[in-house]
Amino acid sequence: MVQTTTRVEQGTKQTFARHETFHLRDGWLYKGLQAVKKDGRALFATDAHHNLGVGLNMRKSLLYWIQATGLAEPDDVSRSHTTSLALTETARLIDEYDPYLEDIGTMWVLHANLASNREFATFWFWMFNDLAQRYFNDDRMVARATELIEEKME
Repeated sequence: MVQTTTRVEQGTKQTFARHETFHLRDGWLYKGLQAVKKDGRALFATDAHHNLGVGLNMRKSLLYWIQATGLAEPDDVSRSHTTSLALTETARLIDEYDPYLEDIGTMWVLHANLASNREFATFWFWMFNDLAQRYFNDDRMVARATELIEEKME
């Protein structure tokens, strides 16, 4: 078995469970992309979940996924609490050439964005960058995640 070590840099932002336990649902990124394109504050409105046709926690999850996939970023970076998003260049290209996110190339771009997003998708980043094992299963993943957390606690 290959032994791996995981580097957790001090001061690195890490995020877990911001998806409100909802996996990325079909159509959410399209809805989020269109909402942010129309109004950067749309996903923060009190009635946003009604406008999107999702539940309140699903709206929070959609907000997380659209940022974790690199399609939107805070538009008001000077504030400590984000209340507006802007589409990224990647999102503008997807909106122009593959607005319904049907092309496999688009899926690969979103996957690469997730796997490289340490701040918003910490577990994805860890799995694809630090786990460094060619073959793994659920048990091995959980064991290494536990080791990582224990290392962080020390």
